[in-house]
Amino acid sequence: MTQAEARLKEVISFLKNKDIVLGYRKLMDYVIDTQDLDLYREVIT
Repeated sequence: MTQAEARLKEVISFLKNKDIVLGYRKLMDYVIDTQDLDLYREVIT
């Protein structure tokens, strides 16, 4: 499992456990770390 897959799995686990705020924050951290502007735009809209 790559580091990206592990981080996304972590995000999914937070969302499944209804911890939406932390899951969203972890997702934003992941997207910011990728430096993919299109992905960032998609997440915030």
